[in-house]
Amino acid sequence: MHLLIMSAGQSIHNTFPVVFSNLKGINEAWVFVEEGVYENEPENENDSEEKKERRKTKILIQQSIKSMEVKCRENFVKFREIRVKNTSLTYIRDSVLLNLNKTDYSRISFNLSGGTKMLSLSLFVMALWLNGDIYLTPRGGGIEKIAIPKMHLTEIRQNINYINALKILARKNEKSHEEDEALWVPGKDFSRILTVKYRPARLNGEEKIKKSPNKGTISKIKSQLEEWGLIEERSRPGNKREKEYRITSDGIFALAILNSEEEKSNS
Repeated sequence: MHLLIMSAGQSIHNTFPVVFSNLKGINEAWVFVEEGVYENEPENENDSEEKKERRKTKILIQQSIKSMEVKCRENFVKFREIRVKNTSLTYIRDSVLLNLNKTDYSRISFNLSGGTKMLSLSLFVMALWLNGDIYLTPRGGGIEKIAIPKMHLTEIRQNINYINALKILARKNEKSHEEDEALWVPGKDFSRILTVKYRPARLNGEEKIKKSPNKGTISKIKSQLEEWGLIEERSRPGNKREKEYRITSDGIFALAILNSEEEKSNS
């Protein structure tokens, strides 16, 4: 079961259809909303503009939640509204876990485009702990996944060969309309260039420094980068026995930071 968790805002009725159409297989959707959204504030002619705006926002959030519930029903998605007394990390943690204990899910996604900063931040932390996918929905439409590193940059910095491998694969596909999409590089070429550029270093998790590379050394470098989600492998089209590699969006992101550090140290 694919579970979607959202933080309540005044536009989630517009956000949900975008998320639903982009993330296939959503079976259930939860909306976390602060109880304060439902606390009535009697109108007074002397009310400040801030108070009037707050009252208006509450009404819009309530209406948006109701509208999203209707859209869930139309798409056969089970809907649940979860009201929380406060947005502290501890309270949100307990609330999420209490509800998850009653739910059998295989995938969990979070869209945190709405809601207050503290509510979205607390749900963001829970997404990290639950290994969930995190998305934002920009106002212009579409959906954007937030990349969560599977390693610390220090682990890459400790071995120059990891950085060299990313640089070898950092070839932009000029024919693609996708931003930062890289070209696939034949496995033989990747291994050959990486062997030439190899520098003595200690591989992640090993004690001894590898002074010269062999086939196993190159394979370990590639496997580690794959495990970190920085490069990906596939069978070469038309020849399943040969492999191809390319840098992922996470790899491009990491390399941009590393290149920036290198430029700064050389300046």
